[in-house]
Amino acid sequence: MLKYQNRSPFHWPVRSALLLLLLIQFPRAQCDWNSDGDINIHDVVMTVEYILNPDQIFSAAFQTNPFYGFAPLTVTFLDHSVTGELIPEYLWDFGDNSPVSTAHNPQHIFQTPGNFTVTLTITADDLISTTSQTVVVLEMPEFDFCLVPSGSFTQGEGDDLVDLNHDYSIMTYPVTTNQYIHYLNQAIQAGVAFLTDTSVVQYYPGDEYHNPRFIDVIDLDDPDCTILWYSNGFHHLPGYGPHPVTEVSWFGAALFADFYGLSLPDDAHWEKAARGDTGWDYPWGDNLDGSRANYHDSGDPWDNDTTPVGFYSGQIYQDFQTTDSPSPYGAYDMAGNVWEWTLNWYDPDDFELGKCIRGGAWWYHAIQSPNDLRSWYRYGDNPFGGGRAVGFRCIDIIP
Repeated sequence: MLKYQNRSPFHWPVRSALLLLLLIQFPRAQCDWNSDGDINIHDVVMTVEYILNPDQIFSAAFQTNPFYGFAPLTVTFLDHSVTGELIPEYLWDFGDNSPVSTAHNPQHIFQTPGNFTVTLTITADDLISTTSQTVVVLEMPEFDFCLVPSGSFTQGEGDDLVDLNHDYSIMTYPVTTNQYIHYLNQAIQAGVAFLTDTSVVQYYPGDEYHNPRFIDVIDLDDPDCTILWYSNGFHHLPGYGPHPVTEVSWFGAALFADFYGLSLPDDAHWEKAARGDTGWDYPWGDNLDGSRANYHDSGDPWDNDTTPVGFYSGQIYQDFQTTDSPSPYGAYDMAGNVWEWTLNWYDPDDFELGKCIRGGAWWYHAIQSPNDLRSWYRYGDNPFGGGRAVGFRCIDIIP
């Protein structure tokens, strides 16, 4: 077994003498490396390291903020290079064929989508150091929205008049399978989502009930999931591209919204968009039939499954006549087809009841149990779940 041995009393004086000799031999290296205003033993150690391996002391480094976003994207680069008392020259190459910059902390606008390798080179005397980072610039997808102006609306079964004092826009349709696949591709490209053997995971920053963690946003291993991964890409089951995405957890819906600078609607935002101040049970009125909404045995061509978003627009499809059934503000599919995640808990005092979902879904017997599809009806679901009958849409608060 190895044991520590006492060192001779002259060991440290000898080492100090060697350090002093090095400092005399290399006076240019006597720098206040840690910038504390004093040249002390810490700087002596750094100087020796500089003499033995100058790359560790003179080293290019920078921070990118943000490191991904949507074109046109303005990015600020903050220099974090280690240079001691040396004053370097800077050369920034942004990787997009634009002119280089010699600024210390430049700002640059990336005009087009792509992955751009940004390179910083610093030089001082005969020293040079280079480092690179990738900036991911994405193209913002197009979503259809309808405006919901500020003002009062009827809320709950008792039609209480409630005021919302701001304008907002809500997606005209639930998020489709095609749109969610596009999001998964962009989130993975940006380096904020990761593919596992059975799911896609993404970092969730936490809330009052959940610690920060990586969390499943969609369960690809679920037999009911219409999104598949094969041949190095995401695909949907045939025909499901324009249908509302399902099997997405509440976290997967919330992170989708945040990725695009949007939000899930809370109870009030959702219900106002669905019924306005009409007091109606459904977005179009008080009567329900299979030409207006997708529910169990409603008779549509996809009966007892999801329908394409916006299907109930007055069109005829395979001899099935629909009735145009938007909400007062023009939003479709706010009754039936899929439940929709909202921002808030079903009961703030009992998180075990889950997140609130609204609107009802295709597998509910709306004629026998009409409350499920009524605009004022609330239900709770496990935020880690989702299932085959739960989707979502987003809102954008207008400043």
